[in-house]
Amino acid sequence: LEDTHVSDIWGVGRQLSKKLITSGIFNAKLLKNCEDTWIRKMMSINGLKTVSELREISCLDLEETSATRKSCCTTRSFGRPLVNLEDIEQAVTTFARRATERIRGEDLTASMVSVFLRTNPFDKKNNYYSNSSTITLSYPTYDTVHIVKAALDITKKIFRKDYNYKKAGVLLSGFYKKGTETKDLFSESKYRSPNLMYAVDQINQRYGSDTIQIATECQTGKWKQKRKNCTQSYTTQLDKVLLV
Repeated sequence: LEDTHVSDIWGVGRQLSKKLITSGIFNAKLLKNCEDTWIRKMMSINGLKTVSELREISCLDLEETSATRKSCCTTRSFGRPLVNLEDIEQAVTTFARRATERIRGEDLTASMVSVFLRTNPFDKKNNYYSNSSTITLSYPTYDTVHIVKAALDITKKIFRKDYNYKKAGVLLSGFYKKGTETKDLFSESKYRSPNLMYAVDQINQRYGSDTIQIATECQTGKWKQKRKNCTQSYTTQLDKVLLV
């Protein structure tokens, strides 16, 4: 501890380390030997917990040191303005699927789904429109099918005809750790969902992220941005691996 500079201690930032050094506390050993009342006044209750850890007194649970994210958002600008609801639904489906894959990878379930649509704010020739809405699910889930359905319901609700849409996004929130969420007693899909989602993730990880898609995605692809001269996905798609 004597060789550990006070600024290298977890939870001690730049400003706090300056205060400690000014008070003659240069390393972890000196901080460890300080009185609790002084530590709490200088570093707050969290600082006192950190010092207790230096004294080999366990105060911080593992859950405290790994904060769960508050939201997960997937959004893109369209390659060209979209007018038809079907084209926008295709993009929203892709965004919802990818966001759900992310939270599934972190063992999270979402209880709220939000979607936003907007036109180009810099287009002076056409009227500007922007809207968003949120749905609270009947129970938290990481099932792609359920989240996509909710996202499409919102899209139909906020879509307005005769606008040139330039951007959309899907945001998931209200997270629970997998296994801690409230279950739906009457849902049959809860029995098949984990196995189905696991199989989909395994196939997409092995053969490419878009190998298995929702049917709504497999249409025109008008929303996608034009990407020329892109580097091949050698590390994420099996069919792109170089053969020597």
